Order: sequence, then structure tokens, then C-alpha cells
Amino acid sequence: MSYTVANKFMKVASDKVELATLFVEYPMEIDNFTSWATDELAQIKNEDFILDANSHMFDQMAGPLESLGSISKAIVYLVTFAGAIILALIIMMSIRERKYEIGVLLSIGEKKWKIIGQFLGELLIVMTVAFGISAASGNMVANQIGGHLLENQIQSTQNEGGMMGLFSFLVQR
Repeated sequence: MSYTVANKFMKVASDKVELATLFVEYPMEIDNFTSWATDELAQIKNEDFILDANSHMFDQMAGPLESLGSISKAIVYLVTFAGAIILALIIMMSIRERKYEIGVLLSIGEKKWKIIGQFLGELLIVMTVAFGISAASGNMVANQIGGHLLENQIQSTQNEGGMMGLFSFLVQR
């Protein structure tokens, strides 16, 4: 609504803006908007304005999400390390079970590097298929879990005081 209508509701006699609340959609724009608004307000002569950025709600939401990001990164490293150990043990067991096959290949004159190459080729094929499946399914699962966690955080923030003012600026004279 226009400031004149707002002033009538607030029963203000003058046609001047006493208070304006502006909202920014993206948190990365807060600094740019603050510098732009300060420059714009400085161009108005004989007026004293106070520009106050209120990013309390954003900070309240960003904190738990950042800690969740560091926890998830540690979990990814731990799972990767554990998976590598498990994979190494499975490969060692597989090679032990194939001793007879290796002995037959060596007895008919195959070179050791060809046998090792065969094992590495088999490993690369299985690894490529497994990586493709895990990349596709992991991305879908991560998006669903991340969306659910974000919805929970937004819901708790709305319960505590609402989303209004998530990235707001208060301009007072």
C-alpha cells in the first residue's frame, strides 16, 4: 500500500514516511542492498535515516544447517573409509578363492601381469557400475533428506516467530 494510506491507518498527520521495512529474497544480497540503500538514503537532503539490517532469523536457520553440513561431511569420510576397507577385504577373499584358477593360468604360460590386469579390469567394471548406481541413488536420497530437514527447520522457525523479517531492513527517520 502507499505510504499515505498506511499513515491514515496509523493516524499520522504528515505525509512523510516514518518507518519502512524492506525484504531481501536472497541472503547473499544483504551486503549489496545495504550499501545501495545507504547511498540512496544519503542522497535525500535534510533527513536523518537509520538503516538496520535484521538477519536474525536467517542466522538462526543457517547455524543448524551449517553444523549439519559439517556432520554429514564427516559421515561421508567415515563411510568412504569403511567402504574401502570392506572392499579390500572382499577382494582379498575373492583372490584367495581363485587360487586354482590363477595356478592353471600360470601353468599354461600366462604372464603374471596379464592375470593381475584381468583382476584389475574386473574390479574396474564392478566399481564403475557400483559408482553409477550410488551416484544416482545417493543424490536422490540426499535431496529428499535435505528437503525434509529444511522443512523441519523452516517449520520450527515459523513456530518461534514467523518468517517475516527473515532478511529485512528497518529504515527509520
